[in-house]
Amino acid sequence: MAAKERIPLVEKRGKTTSVVWKYYGFAESDVNQVDIVCKLCYGVVAAPQGNTTNLFNHLRTAHKVTYDETMKEHREKPSTTPASSSQTSIHATLYNATKYPTSSQRHKEITNAVTFFLAKDQCSVNTVNNPGFKKLINTLDKRYNLPSRHYFSRVAIPALYDECHDGVTKEVATAQYFSTTTDLWSSRTMEPYLSLTVHFIDMDFNMKTKCLQTSFFSED
Repeated sequence: MAAKERIPLVEKRGKTTSVVWKYYGFAESDVNQVDIVCKLCYGVVAAPQGNTTNLFNHLRTAHKVTYDETMKEHREKPSTTPASSSQTSIHATLYNATKYPTSSQRHKEITNAVTFFLAKDQCSVNTVNNPGFKKLINTLDKRYNLPSRHYFSRVAIPALYDECHDGVTKEVATAQYFSTTTDLWSSRTMEPYLSLTVHFIDMDFNMKTKCLQTSFFSED
């Protein structure tokens, strides 16, 4: 171990997790921080790839009192980590266990998205009772409490219908000219339906098509 004259030392760059590093530094001229210098005796200590074993050994043989203090601090440090991790885990558990209030923005956003999914993809409201769908929602956001199918059928979907109805009414009201078509079609169960569709060009010269009504078409 070679000795160095007492020159200003700088701290090790990057993250250091061992307490022993507070007794070591590098010369300001050592740009690449190759030679580790003891702050107590200014001796150079070899520590390949930042291994701290030699650093502890140097303190033990050359600075016994400091070594004992460092080892005490080294032993006490890990004991605080599990407590911190445990506390973090408790906070995370409590956070995930707290459901969104139904009045919260996040709860409304997810409920609106589920409502749009049911209406747009023409899914049965019973979908929200399916175990697979419930698991999907819970995986995406554990804090969201999925409403019942009765809520979607009696509240959410009718509200979406009213919103769409008002939007279409406002759009059609801006049209100067329009045309209508009727279409007769059958459902998957071969039940006949008649649809009335309006076609017009909006103020931005975009072609618009809106289905105004679909009714069961009795053969009688």
